[in-house]
Amino acid sequence: MQLDYATIYVMAVTFCVPLAIVLFVAWRGNRAEPALAWWSGTFAVTIVGLSLLGLRGLIPDLITIDFANALVLLGAAFGLVGARAFNGRTTPILLIFLPPGLWAFACRIPEFYDSMSWRVAGYSLIHSAVAAAIAIEFWRGRADRLKSRYMLVGACLLLSAFYASRIVFAYLMPMGEPRQYSDTSIWFALTILGPTIVGAMIAILVVTIAKERVEAEQRYLAEIDPLTLVPNRGATLTRARASIAAPKCRSAAVLLFDLDHFKQINDRYGHPAGDEVLRTFAMVAAGQLREEDIFGRIGGEEFLALLTNADQDGAIAAAERIRAAFSVIRIEGSSARIPATVSIGIAVADETGLDIDLLLGTADKALYRAKESGRNQVHAVRSAAA
Repeated sequence: MQLDYATIYVMAVTFCVPLAIVLFVAWRGNRAEPALAWWSGTFAVTIVGLSLLGLRGLIPDLITIDFANALVLLGAAFGLVGARAFNGRTTPILLIFLPPGLWAFACRIPEFYDSMSWRVAGYSLIHSAVAAAIAIEFWRGRADRLKSRYMLVGACLLLSAFYASRIVFAYLMPMGEPRQYSDTSIWFALTILGPTIVGAMIAILVVTIAKERVEAEQRYLAEIDPLTLVPNRGATLTRARASIAAPKCRSAAVLLFDLDHFKQINDRYGHPAGDEVLRTFAMVAAGQLREEDIFGRIGGEEFLALLTNADQDGAIAAAERIRAAFSVIRIEGSSARIPATVSIGIAVADETGLDIDLLLGTADKALYRAKESGRNQVHAVRSAAA
């Protein structure tokens, strides 16, 4: 199968135009995500570069070889900037112009410039390295657990491998200079259209991951108490129910916390001081619990913790650690140290009584006993259904 040289580049440009538009529109709808703007720029610059490449033989080689390929590599560098921006990282200006700069330098070497095979190999090496760097950058930010990130890494590695394979083919199949209207092989068409198709996959995934991040942030804001930055009541109870419903859960303990004399703290030291007490307690309690434990603020000065596969002794020990640590920490008010303590009620049940509402009711009764006994205490009872 033979394809016209110019037609190949027209097809490539046709692929890129809608991608640039889609990414730009996505950025207009989410300006907090600069990565979308950079990736739109990637395809916009690539469109210009590919258009100039398609004019080979009609305008000077300085434009169709030197400048056109440099533009496409600059577009690739924009993609790296976008990946780094998505991870919250800035990019040195020199790094942006390094890929086209390397190409421009290589084009000043006569032996390199006069050989189509050398140019293909050199260009492919630079582009492969940039694509690999983009893959590494997306992999670097995997802590956010966005599913699209892994597909993006795979697509970028595929693009890098594609360009790396062109280096091998350039060595094994030496090429002559193409002509504007001469027929070209299917292999040459694939070397141009292949990366464009993979690039389209990457563009779609970039839009997808940006949307996925917005949705994750919205879920986070809906589930997190903005003052203490721990899960709110709805999220805490939802996670607690899911945790005790898990097959591996054989027993559970609910710890119900209530900060002592909190109204008096607000009245005497002011609401900002009360907010600081809440933040400090959340930090102290979370630091004393296991990673798998559920903890959150369920309203006012009340907090809840769920310890799965914990017996009464273990629950009491955890509660005492939290109570003791909080009672000695210094919380400074505007004029004096704030005396803050916590009372804790505990309800424990085995697998026959794993009902979060029943556990909460029992823990509330235990908390009442702790309050009635003088506060700054821990009281524990077993659930009636246990």
